Amino acid sequence: MVFEECLNHHPSLLGISADSGYRGTTVKQIEDILNKTIDVVAKGATSWIILPMRWVVERTFAWINNCRRLSKDYELSLFSAENFIRLAFISVIIKRF
Repeated sequence: MVFEECLNHHPSLLGISADSGYRGTTVKQIEDILNKTIDVVAKGATSWIILPMRWVVERTFAWINNCRRLSKDYELSLFSAENFIRLAFISVIIKRF
């Protein structure tokens, strides 16, 4: 599970924010097995509202999509995909300095 691997790398995480696609069994697995809280942000159907913490995910995806190679899933291995994401964020940080 992705969340379990993330907790192995970052044991100080207290909780997880997720999109509405992660409701259901994923919430139970995280709460029961990993003993962490998960905050699922649901979309408002009747009116336009600001969803808490959703902008963080949207901004991150926008930064990744600026890199042409990461705009589509061209990588064959997870290792190379992770490293190209790291390179994309390194370029974001360098541009800010």
